[in-house]
Amino acid sequence: MRRSTIFYVPFALFLPALACNGSNPAPSSPDAALSDCRGQVTIGADFPLSGTQGEAGGYVENGVRLAMEQAQGSRLLGGCTINYVPKDDASATTKSPDKQQGVANMNAFVADANVVAIIGPYNSGVAAAEIPVTNRAGVLQVTPSATNPALTIVGTDPSIDTASLRPSGNLTFFRVPVNDLLQAKLAAQVAYETLGARKVYDVDDSESYGADISNHFDEYFKARGGAVLRSHVPSSPASDYGAQIEEAKRFGADLVFFGGISESGPGVLRAQLQRTAGAPSKFLTDDGAVTPKFITDAGPAAEGVVATGEANVIDAEPGKTFAAQYRQRFHQDPQEYSPFGYEAARIVLTAIQGVIADNAGKLPAPIGDFRTKVIKKLAATQFDGVLGHTAFDANGDTTNTRFGIYKVANGKWAQQQSVTVPP
Repeated sequence: MRRSTIFYVPFALFLPALACNGSNPAPSSPDAALSDCRGQVTIGADFPLSGTQGEAGGYVENGVRLAMEQAQGSRLLGGCTINYVPKDDASATTKSPDKQQGVANMNAFVADANVVAIIGPYNSGVAAAEIPVTNRAGVLQVTPSATNPALTIVGTDPSIDTASLRPSGNLTFFRVPVNDLLQAKLAAQVAYETLGARKVYDVDDSESYGADISNHFDEYFKARGGAVLRSHVPSSPASDYGAQIEEAKRFGADLVFFGGISESGPGVLRAQLQRTAGAPSKFLTDDGAVTPKFITDAGPAAEGVVATGEANVIDAEPGKTFAAQYRQRFHQDPQEYSPFGYEAARIVLTAIQGVIADNAGKLPAPIGDFRTKVIKKLAATQFDGVLGHTAFDANGDTTNTRFGIYKVANGKWAQQQSVTVPP
């Protein structure tokens, strides 16, 4: 995957009219309205771009990059230049997303007087380490993929002190995808009602995202009258899950739920379950496993596996157009969170555009004022784009709560149903 670079986006493959921020509609002719704008606006990004999650992080970063290229090509900020700076938060030692590296990236960004906003990170654990840095500095941070509810909602994960993530007392962190409380609620419903499970063996990968969604899945499933036996496995995939499979058999589980990401080995676990006599035949997982890697690891055993996740938006307009642009630019299919990276970038860009327009087409100064105004503008967002309608609540969470129910069919993940889950 590409390493951290600084570059000026030189062109656009497609010049769309970006959706408007409802609190301050974007000018219909950015060139004319902002033609007097001079200077550089830097937007940072933070994802795992190498190592064990480099492929997954790269799919999201590509979405961000595409939006940046389109915005510069259409002169969204008029005479001002967009400087897009992606950084890699993977550890050079462990090859995994790293909290310390993420914090180092944030410290570099907030110290740069040209940085107005940051998009990322990919992982919830890294986000929990980064948010206090950007919050203290008053810099906007928008994630397209970190979904642990405790990043925004107090009391939802005992391992995260949500209040401590906001040392300034102000809201600076926003989330484009739906948080895991609602995904876990849907997963429990699918397990109990759709798949008819009554006893679930729940395996999580011991990471912030996996452990948290499993915690909430267990709560919701038990509330429906089901029974759960919980197991934890390392985030590095094991070659043999025999001990867990035997435990599931002794428990009498009729379904295995995996909370975590595909790099943690759910596909390997699924394949071994299928080869073991008397093991549970039903398998349910979350959006962290809705990737090609899960199918590769599981092989033929992937067929029929069900997952919950963010809604598929690329099979209908305007997502269909986005997918075509993505394929043309990167010569690969977008994955689940690619459109979320794209949308996060567009929402950030539109907020910045609105602030500059409010300031008579000039960059606000000093940088602290510019950053504060962008946060306020984004908090009031009413944005219609590839994900549908996005607005943010008082916690910084999206009010768009659409999910998809997925199933592996003919060697590919396919959305079976799109549902809205009420809070």
